[in-house]
Order: sequence, then C-alpha cells, then structure tokens
Amino acid sequence: MLKEIERYVPKHKFSLILEIIGIVFFILSFSWLCSAFRIIFDAPFIGYLPFPVAIVLVVYIYQKRIVEYRYTIVNDILKIEKIYGKRESVIANLSTKSIDIYTAYDKKNPQVKPRYKCIFSSSTNLTLLVYTQNGKQEAFVFSPSDRMNELIIERMNEKEEPTAE
Repeated sequence: MLKEIERYVPKHKFSLILEIIGIVFFILSFSWLCSAFRIIFDAPFIGYLPFPVAIVLVVYIYQKRIVEYRYTIVNDILKIEKIYGKRESVIANLSTKSIDIYTAYDKKNPQVKPRYKCIFSSSTNLTLLVYTQNGKQEAFVFSPSDRMNELIIERMNEKEEPTAE
C-alpha cells in the first residue's frame, strides 16, 4: 500500500499578499462601478451587489487553496480522491488492469482531453491516465511521485494468475 497527498504550494512567496491586494482592488473598482450605475440609473439595489460578489470571490480563492489530492494504491486498486478541508470525493477508484494508457502528459499538445485534472499549476511530473470502466473510457491527469509511478506500472504489467478449479 502506498498513499500520497499533493497539496497546494504557492508559486511565489508573496502570492497570498498579491491575491489579497488583487481582491481589494477588484472590490473597490466594482463598488465604484456599482455606485456609478446606482446614481446614473437611480437603482438603489445595485449598491448592495459588491458584497455578495466579494463573498463569492473570496470563497472561490479559498477553495483553490485548501484542496488536496490523495493517491492511494492497494494491491491493484488505484484510488484518487479530492479533499476540500474535511470533505472527500472519490474521483477514480479503478483496477490497474483496466488502465489503457499511462504516459507523460504534455500540456501544450494533449493527446486526450482529460475529464479531471488532479493537479496544481506548480505540479511537475504530469501523467495522463486513461482507463475503461463500465464500458466507458475516462481520462485524468495527475502528478504521482516516482515511487507511485513504479508501483502503477508494475501492477499494470502483472499477469493474472490462473485459479485452480
């Protein structure tokens, strides 16, 4: 069994400060614009619009920061989960025998359009995984460690042992 968790790592040391300054600038600009519309069109309800927009923007950015991806391989089962704080959602739970394509992923020239991208902008070692489940082909991109890559490839190549009847 091998379990890995990939967390968000900011690209720059001051990225949080820059995001906060950007949000404040956006909210001030949006408030000014709403005030102008309120005066021009005599619509008082427009003045309340910046508050819900600010909440949605802050929640969106906060969710991007708290997301984690967990990759687990047990025997020949690969499980990929997306974690938001304490909530977990399973993205894929598949047998390594059902993997059709397992190769490096090129962002500039993708071979297949993945349904999920379990990566961050700072992720390296991107891998494309295409598998068939219930007669339907799915694809996603993730960033496993070298050890996880070795285990997946090893489990994919294992031959099924014949059962004694």
